[in-house]
Amino acid sequence: MPALLLPVALVFAASAAAPDAETTWYDFTLANGLRVVLAHDPSLPTVTTNLTFDVGSGQDPADRAGLAHIYEHLVFQGSVHVPEHRFVVADRLGAVVNGSTGLDMTNYYFTAPPEHLPEMLYLLSEALGWLVPWLTEEVVQAELDVIQNERLQRYVTPPLGPVLPAVGEAGLPEGHPYARLGIGTEESINRTTLADVQTFFADWYHPGRATLVVYGAFDPRETRRLIRSYFGPVPGGPAEALPPIAPAAVAHSQQVLTRPVGDPLIALSWTIPDDPHTAAVASVLGLAVFSPYDGVPFHDVLVRQGWSTDASFFNWDRRGDSRLVLMTNVGRGRDPAAVSARIDQLFNELVLTEADLAAAVARQTLQLAMGERDPTTRAIGIQSALAAGLPPDHDYIAQLGQVTLADLEAMVAVLRRPRHEVLVLPQPEEAP
Repeated sequence: MPALLLPVALVFAASAAAPDAETTWYDFTLANGLRVVLAHDPSLPTVTTNLTFDVGSGQDPADRAGLAHIYEHLVFQGSVHVPEHRFVVADRLGAVVNGSTGLDMTNYYFTAPPEHLPEMLYLLSEALGWLVPWLTEEVVQAELDVIQNERLQRYVTPPLGPVLPAVGEAGLPEGHPYARLGIGTEESINRTTLADVQTFFADWYHPGRATLVVYGAFDPRETRRLIRSYFGPVPGGPAEALPPIAPAAVAHSQQVLTRPVGDPLIALSWTIPDDPHTAAVASVLGLAVFSPYDGVPFHDVLVRQGWSTDASFFNWDRRGDSRLVLMTNVGRGRDPAAVSARIDQLFNELVLTEADLAAAVARQTLQLAMGERDPTTRAIGIQSALAAGLPPDHDYIAQLGQVTLADLEAMVAVLRRPRHEVLVLPQPEEAP
């Protein structure tokens, strides 16, 4: 099922690792503005196509939260020349197909045996040029029911469903584009119409805002010809930069949620710059301080002593407002305020060494190398590098080697700053 893109891992850009010597790169732009990156690796048994647009939930109209995600769903329904659902077509091709909606991007990808690359490219070009004329009010309304169900499954029914949205919104002023739930609300989804979808497409979906990545085993010359044939006729548009995003204020805030949980949960977040080096430092810090191993500070001080039961630490990479996020379940019988104070004490006393840095870099290098094995993840990682203003063959492993102990110490100083806190408390038991 198409999914909203959420931060779920401790790694930075784990989808892209060191450049492979087998890969030959081609980077060009069509006359209509579509940027194309071909990463030819004949050693792979598959080929992946990833079409990404510079638009996401951060560009939803204020009164139509969820519209970018709704459009992502509709792309899979069919088009003028191929009215079948894309999952049905993918099953026939032996392909994997999916998409995701982020704050400032939406992507659609296929992975299949190389002989099916022409079909994959054709289907993606249909989404850009021939989806909207095929849509009807009935198709839109039917998919809204699916999305309402997804909203319930992700954010309403699960005990911790509202936590990440609350973390993402903490400290943001009213009306900030990141202060809206990407999937939308029940009301905003219900009032979406075909006309809304058509307007959103006209405003955002054109080749000047898109990048196509092809990664794997393919004939470069034939692939260029297919891309020009399928995507070339699509009308172009300006490659305009997205408007700037204001970061959250560096100040303390607290929000309390009551949910059907067994023990309280504390979620802390800090605003940091959104550049690639800072992301690398954050990933190394996460492994150095929060890994679940003996000898790692948070595990030794908080978990082994019963203050908390675990720790999840990650960098929520957001344009202009990236967040370091720490989530931890409070130990049984512990007072959440006391646990929060113990975390502060750990940060204030924390001293890292060159040995801590080396061990964390080694773990992160292994994670990056493992991420390279999945071609779909690698293709998405290439696009992530492009979105960060990096070359498509950017060497993330080499970048890890640029992280210094002074960088880690500066990031520890961030953890000592005022932060945003979301506290999840168990719901009171109802009287019999």
